[in-house]
Amino acid sequence: MPEPFGKLQPAVTGCAHFAPTWTLFYKESLRFIKVWLQTIAAPLITTVLYLVVFGHALGGRVSVYPGVSYTAFIVPGLMMMSVLQNAFANSSSSLIQSKVTGNIVFLLLSPLSPTEIFVAMVAASVLRGHWWVWLFWPWR
Repeated sequence: MPEPFGKLQPAVTGCAHFAPTWTLFYKESLRFIKVWLQTIAAPLITTVLYLVVFGHALGGRVSVYPGVSYTAFIVPGLMMMSVLQNAFANSSSSLIQSKVTGNIVFLLLSPLSPTEIFVAMVAASVLRGHWWVWLFWPWR
């Protein structure tokens, strides 16, 4: 029985197969660097606020493990929270912003396959998460 829409084929074959994915990845990477106040300053302020508020409010009252302060206990969790929030915010804000401005049509009409779009968006999100940790956490 034939498939209803035919067999899906990649948009490009051979060596040039990676070029469209790389281009979209590069565009997404430049986008989050361009709006540095939203992508760098806001997560840093959020993490510091969590650390100050919870560290100050619960630091003297909560004993997690003997010899481990509450602040030392909460820092790795805050680090992972900021990495995950930054990675998710990159792809979701890019897609929503493209939808609102009407630019998503150009992405969907491009010769990129859904897999290539997915790989480029996820790679840019991973880069943003790792980049944030590398830039701001001193124990890298």
